[in-house]
Amino acid sequence: MEKLNQAIEVISHNYILIIIGAVIFFGLKALFGYLTYKKIMRQFEEIKELIKERK
Repeated sequence: MEKLNQAIEVISHNYILIIIGAVIFFGLKALFGYLTYKKIMRQFEEIKELIKERK
């Protein structure tokens, strides 16, 4: 019974590590996506300003 409990404990720790890794990964992915979005929107605004100036 102790071996079973130890095996379950090891597996549960692995799942916790996988969940923590997934949260960190998707959090960083969302952050980089947001920063990229802001950069692209800033560039689009610059393009819009240039188009307005030429009219």
